[in-house]
Amino acid sequence: MDADPTGPCTLHEAWHAGEVTNTTHNPQGGINMNVNCTYCGNPAGCMSSKEWYGRDYGSNIYYCRPCDAYVGTHKGSFTPLGTLANKELRALRSKAHAVIDPYWRRMGYNRKTVYRLLGEYMGTAPNDTHIGMFNNEQCQKVIDGFQAFMKKPVKTG
Repeated sequence: MDADPTGPCTLHEAWHAGEVTNTTHNPQGGINMNVNCTYCGNPAGCMSSKEWYGRDYGSNIYYCRPCDAYVGTHKGSFTPLGTLANKELRALRSKAHAVIDPYWRRMGYNRKTVYRLLGEYMGTAPNDTHIGMFNNEQCQKVIDGFQAFMKKPVKTG
């Protein structure tokens, strides 16, 4: 799954060669962020969602093959949605979203309100209160206790 050298994310080779220090402007528009792997600290590769998934979602993926870690970007940008996550952390983040998302998707809460309450529960600043930035322990805390904090369990099924 190597990036096409003519594609929008071609910095992984430059990162590995140590040629990129902070951010690099992409000739096709946007800024490629200098993203490092959460686990090994090495520079992450980057490719379009079309290259990664075989379908264009209008976003990009930062990845570290040796650590099997990756993270998507905001649509139409090179800004990561969070930190790179390995298989275990991706599963925990998915479960944490399954706990909090129903509050704003179908239970009548405003999304901003849910994240403000999540920040209160987690003791995190608003800019740090994103499931995509949480580590394993933080995700487990959401899974184990956010519904009790909200005093309104999510009904499944």
